[in-house]
Amino acid sequence: MSHPWRSILAVPFALALWGTSNGFEVTTPDVADDECQAALQVRSGAPVLRNKTIRSVDRALAAKKPRQREAMCFGNLGSRHCQRQALANGTCVCKDGCMGADGNCWSQKNKRIGSGFTLTNMQWHSYKVYVQGLSVFGQLMVTQVPSPLNLGQDKFELYELPGRLHDKKRYALASHRWTDHVVMMDMTYGTAMGLWAAYAVDLANYHEPWDLENIMVHVCSARSKGQPDAIMIGSSSSLAGSAAWMYLKDRSFGVFGYWYPERLIAATAAVALNGGVMNVTSIPGHAAYWVPDPPFATGVLPDCP
Repeated sequence: MSHPWRSILAVPFALALWGTSNGFEVTTPDVADDECQAALQVRSGAPVLRNKTIRSVDRALAAKKPRQREAMCFGNLGSRHCQRQALANGTCVCKDGCMGADGNCWSQKNKRIGSGFTLTNMQWHSYKVYVQGLSVFGQLMVTQVPSPLNLGQDKFELYELPGRLHDKKRYALASHRWTDHVVMMDMTYGTAMGLWAAYAVDLANYHEPWDLENIMVHVCSARSKGQPDAIMIGSSSSLAGSAAWMYLKDRSFGVFGYWYPERLIAATAAVALNGGVMNVTSIPGHAAYWVPDPPFATGVLPDCP
C-alpha cells in the first residue's frame, strides 16, 4: 500500500537532482523510554526500483508481538535472493543457523566487528549519527547533543555476515539501543531533497518479508585514502555502476546517500544554466567519512575502492 504522506511530501524529480535542501527541521533524539516509541517507523523490504511501500508502525501490533529478530542472526528473515530452501512465495527461511550475504544458511551467527560505537562525520566533526525514536520515514539524523543525553540512540553495532555478495563481504549496521533495527541505504522516492538516504529499518515480525540484499551495507576502511581512522558506509549493490555512500551534506541534519550519477546530472545541469567548469567526483570526500568511537581493530575491514 502507499503511505498517505507520500503524495503530500513528494517533490519534483528535478529538485531531487539538485539536492540543495535547507528545509529540514532540526531534531534531537527522542529520549522517551516507552517501548512502543522504540518501534521506529520504516519502510517495507520491496527491492530497489520496484513498487515501493512505506509503512508506519502499528503500535498496537508492536505491543503484542515479541521482538525476536536481531542483526546478529537473520535466521528467520525472508530473502528473495536465497539459494536454498526456497518457498513458493519466493522467500526463504533458515530452519537452522543464520542467513549469509550469499543467501545461503550458515551454521554461525554474524560476526560482531564493533559494539556501542558512535559515528562522527569527518567534515563536520561535531555531528554524529543517531536513530530517531519516532519518525515518519525513519531517516537517520545527526546531532551535537552529548552522548550521555542520547540514551544509546547515537550508538551502533556492526556485524559481518557469513558468505559474500558480488564476491565482497557485507555487513549489518544495527542500532545499539534497538537491536532489531538496521541501517539501510534506499531511494527517497520524493520524500526528501535527494535521491538516496540512510534509514533505520525494523526487522520485527510485522515487517516481512525483507530482501536481505537491501538491508545489508558495504562498509570499508578509508585508510587507503589517507584516513586510517575513518570508514565509509554504502549500499550493498551498485545501481548504474555506482553505490550510494552515506554522507552529510551542507545545510541538512538528515543523512543522505551520495550517488555519483545523480551528482553528475546535477552538475551538468548547473553548468548548462550558469556556465563554469563541472567539478564532480565519484565520492564526496570527507563528508562521506565517518569516524567510529571506539575505533575498530586495524585490518578488520577491507579498503574502500
